[in-house]
Formats: sequence, C-alpha cells, structure tokens
Amino acid sequence: MIALGKLLVDTDPDRARHWYKTAPDLGSLDATVELGRLVRKSDPAEARRWYLQAAERGSSRAMVNLGVLVQETDRAEARDWFERAAALEDHRGMLRLGRLLAEDDPEEARRWLEHAAELGDTAAMIDLGLMVENSDPDLERRWYERAASLGDDQAMHQRVGMASCRRALTATRTSMRPSRSRPSVRG
Repeated sequence: MIALGKLLVDTDPDRARHWYKTAPDLGSLDATVELGRLVRKSDPAEARRWYLQAAERGSSRAMVNLGVLVQETDRAEARDWFERAAALEDHRGMLRLGRLLAEDDPEEARRWLEHAAELGDTAAMIDLGLMVENSDPDLERRWYERAASLGDDQAMHQRVGMASCRRALTATRTSMRPSRSRPSVRG
C-alpha cells in the first residue's frame, strides 16, 4: 500500500492519499508519516495530526517532520521534537537540532552535529566543516573529505572550492612578494 501511494503521489495525489489512509489502519507508521508529507503544504494542521499520530507511536521520522513543521513559529516545540528524535538515535533529528542551536549555542550544536556525523550524516559533516572554516582549515578539509568519501556532491564541491581558494591565495601571495634582484656578477 505504501509503495502504491509513493508511485501515485506525483500523478494522482488523491489516489495516493486513499492508499496511505488505508495503511495506518493496519498499523503502518510509514504510511501515517507519508500522509502528513502529502498534505503538509496544503493543510499543515492535518499534516500535524498525522505526524502526531505517528510520533506518539514512536516514529522518529514523524518527530523530525513535526519539528520542521513548527520550527518557524515555535522554536521551543521544534527543539523538543528534534530532541525526542535524537534520543532515538535519529541522525536527522540530531542534524536539525544542531542547526537549530547553531546560533544560540554553537558548542551544543557542534556536539549534536558530531553525533549525527558519527552516524554517517553527510549534511552534518558539511555543517561541521562550515563551522570551522575560519578557525581550523585542516579540520574543515577533513570534514568535507569525509562527506565526499561517502559520495556527497556538495562536500565534493566545497572541497574543490577550498582547494581553488588556497591556490588563488598562494598565487596572490607569491605575486605580491617583492622581487629580490641579485646584483649581477660580471667577470
């Protein structure tokens, strides 16, 4: 039922919704979350109801989606949902929590992003690279390389951009050095 809903979501959202609505009655948390995703733009209140139903039954994915849904209007509630998902070892919850805290509590944000990165979240690795770009270029490079080694295109571009900037900086420094001309020795 979920697979059928996913196939229909772009071409026939009403039929997708029908199949997704059938699955939660059979206990499918994934279908409940998908129902929320299907209606989140057109009816955020209904999306919230579906996400809450799945979150109450332990879906960390629903918890993350709830946090995203309320983040603009209620940062405290968003934090609560992200923390609940993170407590279930959900790397997306850790990533979102780290991003939410980045401005107000960079050290706590870093800890959550590192935990997400340990679980293989490449977006967290990129965020960690960005956090240290001005203070620790070697660590920045290592985070981008780690994400790139896992196939993350953005990390690959960041890494290439870093290398290009360093080459340009080196070239600029070299061209700005005063030339030292040696006196010619004539014999």
